[in-house]
Amino acid sequence: MPPSLNEISGQAIQVLQYDQITAKKMAALRPELVLAPLLTTRFDILDLAKRLERFGFAGKLRAYSTPLPNIDFIRQEVRAAHPQLDFDIFTLPVDKRRDN
Repeated sequence: MPPSLNEISGQAIQVLQYDQITAKKMAALRPELVLAPLLTTRFDILDLAKRLERFGFAGKLRAYSTPLPNIDFIRQEVRAAHPQLDFDIFTLPVDKRRDN
């Protein structure tokens, strides 16, 4: 999780690696919101959206990223590919401790 989000409180947060997201885990957790980086070396948000849908998730998917010049285009692309998800992107300040 990005350091700038470590202060979130009052919510139940479950941290999972991409490969830990399974149908069984999604059924057990029943998340209202999934928060993920827009892009990593292992997956991007389109990969995650597809995986979540396959496991029956139809809630809020939020991606975080450093500021990008084409964020509106990315938002439209994900929403078009996965219209049943409530998708959005927010930006975080550049932080040298992470790569996205």
